[in-house]
Amino acid sequence: MNLRLSFIFLITGCFLVNSQSKFEELTDYFEDFAELSREQIYVHLNKSEYISNETIWFKSYIFSRNFNEISEHNSNLYCVLFNNKNEIIKQQMVMSKNGLGSGQFKTDSTFVSGEYTFRAYTNWSRNFENEYTHFETKIVVLNPNDKEISKPVYASDSIDFQVLPESGHFLANIENRV
Repeated sequence: MNLRLSFIFLITGCFLVNSQSKFEELTDYFEDFAELSREQIYVHLNKSEYISNETIWFKSYIFSRNFNEISEHNSNLYCVLFNNKNEIIKQQMVMSKNGLGSGQFKTDSTFVSGEYTFRAYTNWSRNFENEYTHFETKIVVLNPNDKEISKPVYASDSIDFQVLPESGHFLANIENRV
């Protein structure tokens, strides 16, 4: 009886030790993942609405979130332009030196009027799917050759006309500018 009890304790102890080492290994992996540096990507576009045959100019900034400063690393920034069906229209790779990069997309006559999505990311930022590590914004392209307008324009019967002084207030007995 004593031998059986010893055998059961021996087997149970091995399983506990084995599962505890797996848990410690898993926490080590998680801690390593949490310590990885994160990038935050910002992109400035020259405007948000374009007419076909205009150029979309952009400048990118890659920040190191751990240090709150521009990244000192050189990396490739992937810039992609999607249509409203999430199909890739144009894409390019921009070299980012010391966290700064710039590029352009030409909107040619094949662009139909509508809303497009501009997205920028790096290979490193793709490692962190659940975080806001890529840049994304919506732009509008208008093609004058399109016969159909996507949004109807409604005229209003009332007009709201406001005249505001330069300082925000009219002052008595003083010359005011409007």
